[in-house]
Amino acid sequence: MLTGAVVALLLYAPIGVYMRTFGNTISSQHERWAAMGSAMSGIYGPLLAGLTLYVLFRQLQLQHQTTKHMHDHARLMNTRTDVEFYLVRLVEVLDVDLPGMQTPRFILRSRFSNVTLEQLSSDELRETANYLEAKAPQLFAMWGAYYSALAGVRDVDDFDKQLQYISATDKAIAMLSFETCVQMDQFYFCWAKGAFRANYLFSRMLKERQ
Repeated sequence: MLTGAVVALLLYAPIGVYMRTFGNTISSQHERWAAMGSAMSGIYGPLLAGLTLYVLFRQLQLQHQTTKHMHDHARLMNTRTDVEFYLVRLVEVLDVDLPGMQTPRFILRSRFSNVTLEQLSSDELRETANYLEAKAPQLFAMWGAYYSALAGVRDVDDFDKQLQYISATDKAIAMLSFETCVQMDQFYFCWAKGAFRANYLFSRMLKERQ
């Protein structure tokens, strides 16, 4: 990047060279003024044109950076809004009364806690997962949507996106509880029969399996 000192050097160097070569006295001869004008225009014309192009190039770079920053900021805001929406809906769905006076939260806690991979693949738990999905279909949909919302900010070498990712995981724990998040991971895996390659965040067992 050109600094002020470099620009000043480029602008004053031709004058310095000219004065050193032809002297620094003011001439009274018209021909010498014409020769100097011709020399200066030949030097400064391309020089100023180059500086103008450089300024335009830098303006385009800055405009691109500004546009990218605005786009990234808008995407982060959309991610935050989506995450909050999905988590709020999950809180509501988890406490809906199902037949038998049971809630999805109760079923998750009683059936999807402290289970093994073998149990998650069993017909018994899959039957429970199918029942939950049939009676509370938003449960599976919202958890999958939550993971989709995080896809753009996970494993990205960008401070703002990493911060958004950490905030989204902390928010899930704060709103649902860590245990419920683990149970949701395991319910999601069980119902999908392991077919969905989600990057599970909460179930240590499923994270180690990835």
